[in-house]
Amino acid sequence: MPRQEVFLSEISNGRQVEVVKTYDRHFARKVFDLMDDAAKATLKNSLIANGTVDSSELPDIDGDELWKGIEEGSREDWQTFSYFVVGESKDAKAAALFVCSDWPTAEAFARSKLSAFAD
Repeated sequence: MPRQEVFLSEISNGRQVEVVKTYDRHFARKVFDLMDDAAKATLKNSLIANGTVDSSELPDIDGDELWKGIEEGSREDWQTFSYFVVGESKDAKAAALFVCSDWPTAEAFARSKLSAFAD
């Protein structure tokens, strides 16, 4: 099993949200491929705000350029990449919702999910 570390785990109204740091590129890419448009827009905005990419470099939020932005920020050394994955679970059903390369973006996304559940 790939190394993973839980960075955040909180429950709101019966839903658990976790942020996990993983070094599994294939898992991260699978989560990316399953992200909805709102999550991809959040990711795109964070990559631009962090200066990882220029806004003109990401015209299409569904394209490989967005994934390349994650890859750019996830490099820890010349051959190690790490990713933060936000997942949600309720009633024994779990889903990965979001992936990014930095902790602050993952935490903000997770907290937005938690606050939506609290309403």
